[in-house]
Amino acid sequence: MTQIFRAIAITIAVAILLPHTTFLSAQSTEAAQRITFRGNTTFTDDELLATLSGQPDFLLAMHPLAEPLELNAVTTKLLRAGYRAAGYGDVVIVAESALHPSELVCKIAEGERYVRDEILIDGCKVIDAQQLKDHFTKRMPKEGWTPTLWSDGESIETVWTDKDGAPQKLSDPDWTPGEKIALDSEREFSRSVNKALKSLGFSNAFALVKLAPDMNTHTVDLQISIVNENEPDRIANIEVTGLQRNSETELLKWLDLEPGQQVSESRLQQMRARLWQCGRFEKFEVSHDHASGKLSIIVTEIPYGPRLGESFNEIAGVVLKMRQWLIDAHQRNDDTEFAFQQDDMGMTVHAIQSSSGLFVQHTSEPSDGNHQARTATIFVDAEHLIIDHSDNPTCFHVGLGLVEGKVWFTTTLRGAKDPEKGLNFVFNGNINSRRADDELPCSHHWRMTPADAISLAYHPNVETNLTSSELTIRNKGSEIRIARESGQIQSWTSENSTIRFAPGLLDQVKQPIIDRVTAKPNSHLGQHGISTFASYLISPPFVSIYEHYARQSNPDAASVNPVAISAARKMVDDGALCIADEILCRVIQHEQNRSDDEFSIPSDQVFQGNFQQVAAEFVARAVLNAAPELLPESGWPMKVTREACLTAMRRNKYSGMVLKELLLDENNGPLCHASVAGLLSLIGQDSRKAFAARGLLALSPELFATDYEALTGVIQHELFIKTIRSVQTLSHVELQAVKGAVKNDTLSQLLDFAALHPLESTDDEVDFWYQIAKVQLEPWLQAMAR
Repeated sequence: MTQIFRAIAITIAVAILLPHTTFLSAQSTEAAQRITFRGNTTFTDDELLATLSGQPDFLLAMHPLAEPLELNAVTTKLLRAGYRAAGYGDVVIVAESALHPSELVCKIAEGERYVRDEILIDGCKVIDAQQLKDHFTKRMPKEGWTPTLWSDGESIETVWTDKDGAPQKLSDPDWTPGEKIALDSEREFSRSVNKALKSLGFSNAFALVKLAPDMNTHTVDLQISIVNENEPDRIANIEVTGLQRNSETELLKWLDLEPGQQVSESRLQQMRARLWQCGRFEKFEVSHDHASGKLSIIVTEIPYGPRLGESFNEIAGVVLKMRQWLIDAHQRNDDTEFAFQQDDMGMTVHAIQSSSGLFVQHTSEPSDGNHQARTATIFVDAEHLIIDHSDNPTCFHVGLGLVEGKVWFTTTLRGAKDPEKGLNFVFNGNINSRRADDELPCSHHWRMTPADAISLAYHPNVETNLTSSELTIRNKGSEIRIARESGQIQSWTSENSTIRFAPGLLDQVKQPIIDRVTAKPNSHLGQHGISTFASYLISPPFVSIYEHYARQSNPDAASVNPVAISAARKMVDDGALCIADEILCRVIQHEQNRSDDEFSIPSDQVFQGNFQQVAAEFVARAVLNAAPELLPESGWPMKVTREACLTAMRRNKYSGMVLKELLLDENNGPLCHASVAGLLSLIGQDSRKAFAARGLLALSPELFATDYEALTGVIQHELFIKTIRSVQTLSHVELQAVKGAVKNDTLSQLLDFAALHPLESTDDEVDFWYQIAKVQLEPWLQAMAR
């Protein structure tokens, strides 16, 4: 029964939600048919409707059982809150019923928009008013970040990193004169003021915060009155954990720390900076509990090198220079080239990492020497994403001009923790869905902390030789030659690879790659971006490369089933990912049309649930917003869907009446009652027993056929049909191969469901599914009815 219930839920949710994301125009929704706007100039009808349709109270007011006056009141309240959040403090909204009682006309007089002006602070005695103001007018780091110093050869730059050492960008100021102001945001600014006072070391200070609008100039001042500063924060006691090579006394002396000292976020940042600069600690955290006064320091020491207070040797000094030279590579416009060759496998890898992009080329030499080498290429820069294989008659080439996200690679050289090893070469990647205007879609930077350098300089398994002109580092076939004065890497080789640095390396390979792929047909199709990308990556030439690397890392790795790969590509080409393609198109369209001046409605709801509850509410809003397009209002699928969504949003005001109506309707069959019973069981309602009992009474071929007809109407959407057909094109052998590859029971059940589901309803089809459903549905309903 779990499979049947899951199939019903997935059928409705997928059919409704995926092809109709929240990025769709709201003109096609039920709200657009019932609500008309007049007088709005800053925001379009679509923007207002889309934002309203994401509000649980609005969706409840749209309920068929809700009174028209409730929709009027809720719509007026939400629109006013949204306009005031956009700075329209004098907005007037009048919502009136149209000729039809269920329809609404919203007349909007926007008025002038208010903007931010000055920050006025009074009452400061010890607190520095300018520093308090800076917390709002300047870009500030978050609590817990560390200021690290990086040189560009001419000046010193402060780069902020989080507790894991990842570089972070400072957020924009909270207060910029001339920008719009949310007029009901005093509570948020009050919290920000308290946070700023805590950062300044006065967590017990009491302040009054007020937004003061001027109706003549349409500007707003932020007024902060310090009523009582109270005592500044101090260190009551200090707790240090993680020390093994250094003593707590040495650490506290190094940080100039003792109980009784005043403490602020600035002081904590200084401590973190000292721990970073000293090069003795791989990781560290410094925090202060303002309630108890306890200062906590958690460190992870590097296993090699001098203790705190002891000087570095000359070798460490050269390695620190090399570190600086590496991280300055992007300032010099130096690219990094890696060349790796494995003669016994007939394979070479050529890679170029640049601050402006990435190039990787894998070459396989034929074993018989009678054929040309086979090459697979990936190239990414500010304009292009190119994937190509010499054995593939097509390429994959997409422009990146409209891509919002970024991929950021870093490379680190350090001493290995394991004393039996030596050099540790770390390559990391990070993906972000947003990027600033001055950032590129793909870039590479060297990142090496002082601790990384010191762990390398003192590693017991790394051989070093220092002369008057250079330092040579050797470890297990690798050799790095470093200029003593400048830290420049003069050569870097190993048994089967070389690394070199030079400007313009990425530009040198760019044009030949573009010329080569221009002569090939492009596999990328704009409306099918995900499908064409997936299909290209699981083509036979690339699969052979994946197998090669899998065998390298694990000689006992099982070979890829060629039937499964062929079947998967066949499914993708036939539309298995068409819904994902549609979502991507909607997202891109939304990003292209997105305005910096978006209409939003602030929420006064304090949510205390877990992540699953948040996700459930988000999905419920999207489903309920799009459901009226596919589900007839009079059918049980729409009624069950609405109540399930409203219940997920904790807006089940009318659920009791609706469910009672469904229970008493003799035309509803076992699938309807089983769906309601399943819903009620999820929320712990004993009334599920009544629906389960009713479902047992309705478990007949005739009522099952009625329910089935209502459900099959849901899945007639062309994208859903295309997805199902992509599975139905598989032979039995291909289907079993795919199921064996995915190794997931739920996905295997869905594949079986799609493979067996006819796309045109017949009496035989209904009877076929009735016989399958009855076997599992009857015992499940019997258990639920007890």
